[in-house]
Amino acid sequence: MVLLEVKRSEKKNEFLYETTVKVNNGELLKELCELHNLRLKVLRLAMACKELAKHGPLRPEETRGISEDLSKVTELDVNAYGQPTRPDESGFRTGVPPPPEVAEVLSRTAEEAAAAVAGELVQQKRSIDKKACQTQIDNMRGAVMIAYPAFHRLPVYDPARQELEEQEELDGASELQSVLEPAQTNLWWAGKELR
Repeated sequence: MVLLEVKRSEKKNEFLYETTVKVNNGELLKELCELHNLRLKVLRLAMACKELAKHGPLRPEETRGISEDLSKVTELDVNAYGQPTRPDESGFRTGVPPPPEVAEVLSRTAEEAAAAVAGELVQQKRSIDKKACQTQIDNMRGAVMIAYPAFHRLPVYDPARQELEEQEELDGASELQSVLEPAQTNLWWAGKELR
């Protein structure tokens, strides 16, 4: 058994991976890229679920950032989802979260998922694998389905729904969107590239 510490330039985006000495570098690189990308997906989905539980779905693009005062002088209805119970200060979300007990399940599941793939696991010497990441995604999918059965009243442009339907836009603008392609990724050890 070999325990690899996988990291990039940023320290918080590292994890441990357990493998064997029989795996060749090409297969290992592919596995590590898949795991890295899946781990980032868990973190993105956890963040989206926390926001969904806190302030409800994302507003339509044309009403994002518009306050209720401004909506009085325009035809756009910022309260199309109903009267906000937990308004979003930035005006990006509807302010209509799921019922409190369902929101608690959603946020707790998201926190557990983020903790299951956190960078702090490296200090605890705990490795992660694709199965653990997929389990966390499935748990969050279940929590979203409890809050929004069959995505009812969850718009197609909401980040949580996009992640669950594999429709997310990964432009690499943030560290959670910087996915790795095996053909463009290298393995380094002791200052030398492994081919």
